Amino acid sequence: MFDKPNYLKHYRGTLYTFRDRYNLKVSDIEFLFFIYDLESWNRTYVKKNYKSSLTFITRNIPDLMGKGYISIYLEKAHGRARKYMISQRGRLLVSRFYRVLNGQEII
Repeated sequence: MFDKPNYLKHYRGTLYTFRDRYNLKVSDIEFLFFIYDLESWNRTYVKKNYKSSLTFITRNIPDLMGKGYISIYLEKAHGRARKYMISQRGRLLVSRFYRVLNGQEII
């Protein structure tokens, strides 16, 4: 036995538990991980930096907004694209996921 922590050992089980409990897709949860540390972002940033399909951007982002996990940071104006941010609800979900992986919380 090794004494080193293996944080990802229970990743899959935790991921599917969160998927079922919060009625989210696995791709939605992984996207929330991606935007968790960003203050704001736009769809172009996601298209360039997150490996996803255009369908994901056009369908899942509005779904996540509707469920309250993403909110508008800055409305579009003067040729500037709309900016989004992860909402408090999204931050709490990701934080809880990390606590579960660290063994600090049991689900």
